[in-house]
Amino acid sequence: MTAKDSNTFCHEKTVTVSCKFRVPAMIMMANLAELIRDYLNLSQLASEILASAIIFASAIIIAWLGHSLFEKYFIKWAKRTKTTLDDEILRNIKAPVFLFAIFVGAYYGLKSHFS
Repeated sequence: MTAKDSNTFCHEKTVTVSCKFRVPAMIMMANLAELIRDYLNLSQLASEILASAIIFASAIIIAWLGHSLFEKYFIKWAKRTKTTLDDEILRNIKAPVFLFAIFVGAYYGLKSHFS
């Protein structure tokens, strides 16, 4: 397989780690669960539950940071413009962006238990 072929070959369940590397999401979850199991001496089930909770908590933190970014910068910036269209757009997409980040975290957090 050439370098060009490896860039186009992709599983449907991948997470982009950087521009050059793609890692299946399940491998990342399994590695986190294995790391927790080895470090804390937990059972397989307990380490997978803890890994899922860590991923979900990370998603909530990222969603909260995105929500704060909207509040602190984008909404204040939109208030300084002459039109109200940007105010309405930001007001209407703030909650869906927050919920989307939480749902993505819940999806990847629960993915290992239901696949």
